Amino acid sequence: KDTRNSTTAKTSGHTVDRAKLWPKFVKTLGRCLIVPAFAEEAFWRCMVHPHPALQYQSEVSGSVVATALVDLPLGRILATNLAFALYHPIVADAASATMNIFLGLDSVNRSGVRQVFRDPTFLFLAFILGNTCSVAYWMAGGALYAPVLVHGVAVAIWLDLLGGEEALRGKKGD
Repeated sequence: KDTRNSTTAKTSGHTVDRAKLWPKFVKTLGRCLIVPAFAEEAFWRCMVHPHPALQYQSEVSGSVVATALVDLPLGRILATNLAFALYHPIVADAASATMNIFLGLDSVNRSGVRQVFRDPTFLFLAFILGNTCSVAYWMAGGALYAPVLVHGVAVAIWLDLLGGEEALRGKKGD
């Protein structure tokens, strides 16, 4: 069946109203850029990682990207992002209140958040997202905007398009 002209689409097991999707996504993205993205990235990238300008700069010639990747403190990044992933189950109760206040997810409940934040797949994806944000931070020369954008967009996509909102409410997809 061709669904391109229909008003709803099935995305990752749940139905999305296409007419409401874009405005809802923009609203979700705006909120996600503040919490969790800015709030978490200010700590997990800026406070924990050294600023790239303070690191020893290698003598690798070539592109800025190649030089930035060579200079990554890989061990520190991996350890930090393991802690970043594992902190999610610890803050699950506080996160449910934050989601209700800042993200406007009124029916998010603690048990749904606990279940999601303790799920091994979620924790693995948080670890991957943390590493991606660290690389973005490093490649942007220590600018906070890069990991905030990466983090905010990833969370907004997960919430609105991949069933994250329903998972936090303790519901399965349609």
